Amino acid sequence: MEAHYRLLVRWNERLNLTSIRTAAAAVERHYCESVFAAVALASYPAGTRIMDAGSGAGFPGIPMGIVRPDWQILLLESDERKGVFLCEATYQLANFDVIPKRLEVISGQFDLLVARAVRPVEVLAAVPRLAPAVAMLLGKDDAAALGTTGSIRWDDPIQLPWGARRHLLHGRVPRETSV
Repeated sequence: MEAHYRLLVRWNERLNLTSIRTAAAAVERHYCESVFAAVALASYPAGTRIMDAGSGAGFPGIPMGIVRPDWQILLLESDERKGVFLCEATYQLANFDVIPKRLEVISGQFDLLVARAVRPVEVLAAVPRLAPAVAMLLGKDDAAALGTTGSIRWDDPIQLPWGARRHLLHGRVPRETSV
């Protein structure tokens, strides 16, 4: 993760990957949130296929895949330059693939779709088509709104331990609505 951070800082000088500029803020907001998600989703077994939709700088996918090298992580990013960054950031990690495309055009089947810092509605629209489960790192208000809508059966939101404003929301698509 340290190597990823150093690369992120270098690339962020020319390509806006994150607005967070200090190491302390990056650790809390990016890395700790992502590692928290990996730990909270620990019941997913080895070999789990995860798509990180709108991966951007690689969050939450890269820290999740570092913590769980037995998971297969697809980093999906529509911005081709960010996709190049993701390829460079993961080239020595065997459990990662990068696809520089939009979520709407992706096909395939995954076990879990994860996202943070993307429009939740776009991710949720793709879930029944791509995966039977979804996990999203969201602000408290977004988590509360999503937890009461849609065809996904949501678990109770999990508040991140270092503040009341961020939550992990995990849910499953009922079998009768899967595509």
